[in-house]
Amino acid sequence: MKACVRLCVTLCVLLFLCTGCGHAGATARRITDSEGGRYPLGEIHFVEQNHKAKGVFVAATDGDDNPLSSLWVTKLVPVANSPIPGPTWAREGTVHGQRAHAIVTLPDYRSALALTQYGDSARGRFGQHFVWVLGTNPFVLGLPSAQPQPNSRQGASSSNPWATHFALDEELNQSVGALVVYPGSFWEVGDASRHVGMKVSLVTLPQPMRVSEALDAIAAGDPYRLGTAQTVPLEAPPAPQAGSSATPPPAPGRPVR
Repeated sequence: MKACVRLCVTLCVLLFLCTGCGHAGATARRITDSEGGRYPLGEIHFVEQNHKAKGVFVAATDGDDNPLSSLWVTKLVPVANSPIPGPTWAREGTVHGQRAHAIVTLPDYRSALALTQYGDSARGRFGQHFVWVLGTNPFVLGLPSAQPQPNSRQGASSSNPWATHFALDEELNQSVGALVVYPGSFWEVGDASRHVGMKVSLVTLPQPMRVSEALDAIAAGDPYRLGTAQTVPLEAPPAPQAGSSATPPPAPGRPVR
């Protein structure tokens, strides 16, 4: 009888220790100022698959289960009670195991690095001081103006010098003049294919709208209906050679989806 009790106790202890087995070294935590200030610390408004959500940036690693155990990634994770399926973030300081692993493996459209990389590229492509990330999947950026801005290589402001902004509470009343809508296949191809030959839709709004209004409109579906859409290459065309005529502006075309 005693042997049976000891066996049951041992099994219970092993079961407790193996909770989240396979990803025991995985860890996730909310980012702090130590991340270098590249990503905002507050809650971010965004749209994904026609759902409005709020999320925070979380740093995560697979730890000892990953040969690159020092590799940390930063992912946009919806806060609790989000309409978007998948892992969410409550108010914990740190989580471990399977839940942390689920954050590590979130797709590219939740990667802080990918979102800012493509946001920075679009800021330069369309000659803006900065861009907002409004939609993750489909990927939708907001431009402050429909027209290229002078000295667009300068930082957006002394308080936020980064080229890619996220829709924090304090930015919801800022004005959006145009949207850059990426095709639905954008995240399904490799990084190289996201540049070479990729075309996006530039949607010029008839009049500026607030960031909050743009988020609502994108969540309602079909952002192309919000203004005049034209298809443009994601990479800027080469500069004309001396003595040649300038490259004409892109003609309005059917939006890419």
